[in-house]
Amino acid sequence: MGNNAIDNKPTLVYHNAAVAADVDEAVGADSNLVLLGYTYAETTGTPAVFEFMIVNGATGGAAGKVASAGGRVSGGGGMWFGERGIPCPLGISVDFVVGTINLTIYYKVLDNG
Repeated sequence: MGNNAIDNKPTLVYHNAAVAADVDEAVGADSNLVLLGYTYAETTGTPAVFEFMIVNGATGGAAGKVASAGGRVSGGGGMWFGERGIPCPLGISVDFVVGTINLTIYYKVLDNG
């Protein structure tokens, strides 16, 4: 890549080992915030399913849904959106539906230029 806002910016990590409810502002708002990806794993074995959404902004009706995942007991996975990521200037939150998961979110805050 050339010399631009993405170069030389560290990938930052948010990790929560027991997400079982909404998490507003897992990553705080920043006009240059981008979601690079996430990984998750269901941890309790019960209930038999899990479901969550990653949103741009606070959880609730006005939040912009960015990604969602769900699955069966002991399931897991992730998604990588690449170095350019998905802009989330309102912050990154977790809109939780059911289950308990380990969740890791990868993000960057780019330069203004």
